Amino acid sequence: MNHERVKTLIDCYGADTQRWPVEERADAVAVLMSSSELMAYRAEAASLDKILHTNGSDEDYSALADRILADLPRQKPERNHKSPFVFALAASVALVFVTTLMMKPELTETPLSGTQDIAQTEFDQWAMEETFDQTPIAMNNSDEVPVEWPFMEI
Repeated sequence: MNHERVKTLIDCYGADTQRWPVEERADAVAVLMSSSELMAYRAEAASLDKILHTNGSDEDYSALADRILADLPRQKPERNHKSPFVFALAASVALVFVTTLMMKPELTETPLSGTQDIAQTEFDQWAMEETFDQTPIAMNNSDEVPVEWPFMEI
């Protein structure tokens, strides 16, 4: 046990030795009693404890708080410069997400009318003939399955 530890106990637990941790109390009291400097330090702490532990009214405590706060140096409030940017970024992401959802095309197929069905069938037949140089099986009137698929290489 040293002087600094005794001062720390006084600062943390107050001047009343009964409030100090039991495992350190006996050694701390022995060091305290052997030092006039520590006794004076404890006396100052005792006067502060008396002020803090009085059963005063709420007005007494608010007056004490006002006096303490009045003695503090004025500080500039810290501004978090990132918060507007974070908010703007979050809003932008949300806007893009909502806009994308709103602009998503409908994937439901509408049934073709008679004219559209014929036009689609004729286009499919033309595309198959131009691309693969043959008539598609589904459009071929014969029920035969072709033996050779010229567009597939196996």
